[in-house]
Amino acid sequence: MAWTRSFGGSEIDIAYDIATTLDGNFLIVGDARSNDQDVSTNYGNADVWLIEIDPQGNLVWEKSLGGSMFDSAKDLLPMNDNLYCVTGSSRSNDVDVATNNGENDAWTVVVD
Repeated sequence: MAWTRSFGGSEIDIAYDIATTLDGNFLIVGDARSNDQDVSTNYGNADVWLIEIDPQGNLVWEKSLGGSMFDSAKDLLPMNDNLYCVTGSSRSNDVDVATNNGENDAWTVVVD
């Protein structure tokens, strides 16, 4: 084993997918319920959580997306020009989520 790292905070934080970035780092997507340690922001019950790490496993940056309810991402698809399509679901209708049609809605976000 070359290395192992844990990322997150004091609550349940889960990684679901990973992609290689154009500069050789790794972008990881999942959801975070924490609002401490590696998770700098939490808008509600759970948020989509993106983290970028370098090839040695060091945290480069992290970002939460979502609203005041439960938001989760399961897949990450690299696109052109260092853009990534993130797909999952959301129960929110505030902060980063424009609308909600009731209960869980499919949610797609393109991030750079």
